[in-house]
Amino acid sequence: MRAQGLPEPVRESMRRVAGRSVRALQRQSEIPILSENLPALDLFLACQTQWRVAGMAGMPMGLDYVAVDIVRRELGLKASDVMWRVRAIEAGALEQWQRQRETAN
Repeated sequence: MRAQGLPEPVRESMRRVAGRSVRALQRQSEIPILSENLPALDLFLACQTQWRVAGMAGMPMGLDYVAVDIVRRELGLKASDVMWRVRAIEAGALEQWQRQRETAN
């Protein structure tokens, strides 16, 4: 299924940028990233501007799944392969932000 409106060169560019981000993260990470998690991490990083936020402080509440689905299709990823992993990464990120807020107060 092709997402509406984006030409193939733009889609290919999105795939390259996401792939470079993950490879750089793998090199910098002290924790090994399992190869079966790489597509989900690719998607998560490609969606880093797609967080829903609440309040004046802009507290992240979760990813905008409509936007995530559009990016997923653009990257050519199968929902059943990546979405549960993206949700797990999202939960970890939200938990970490909550810890940071608690220690800041």
